Amino acid sequence: MMDQSLEAMVLKSLCCDTPTRRVRIGWLSFQKSGDISFGLCDNTFIAPKFEAVIGIWNVYNRVRTSFEIVSDPSAAEQVVNPHLTWHAPNYFHLKSQGQRAEDASFQGIADIPLMLQQESETKWIRATSGPVDSLRTAIGSLRGRWDSEVLTIQVPTESLSVQISIDFVRRSVGPDMGHSSRWYIPWHQVGIRLTMGFTYPHFPTLAWAHYH
Repeated sequence: MMDQSLEAMVLKSLCCDTPTRRVRIGWLSFQKSGDISFGLCDNTFIAPKFEAVIGIWNVYNRVRTSFEIVSDPSAAEQVVNPHLTWHAPNYFHLKSQGQRAEDASFQGIADIPLMLQQESETKWIRATSGPVDSLRTAIGSLRGRWDSEVLTIQVPTESLSVQISIDFVRRSVGPDMGHSSRWYIPWHQVGIRLTMGFTYPHFPTLAWAHYH
């Protein structure tokens, strides 16, 4: 299989197939700089505005801090449909499209390539969609100027939600180690392990771990 990190930009459209239609749940983008971003395809996902900055990072004896945002349309100050980005090799942020980088809700530093030399994987994102019947039908492709691929799972009924897990792994973990709901994607200095599955109906949720 061709190493996709040789491409300029790659977009993964994360979808589920129900008995009657295809629904787009989220997206995962890989940029030529090495950056990797993820977002839910739910324009009604509302994050309450907050500010969290982690400006320290330890080479050894790191601490794991977990963050979780549950969509809250009643929030007085809102961040609409935010996305998480790892700017290679060592900067993370959470912000919405058009929001200034200095106004990002979350900013943190962590040297992922170095961490993967020390450990075989680093956990990152856990996201859950709202019930599939509340989401739009997937029509056409996302951002047609990019090389894109649709990754899908089967969901038996639209009353369920979809869970997405995204972790950093070593590049040596090959694509042939995936299966029908798990994919391994090498990109520049790291690899990504993407897993999707269905679960009970849930509020849209975006959670992530940061190590410092």
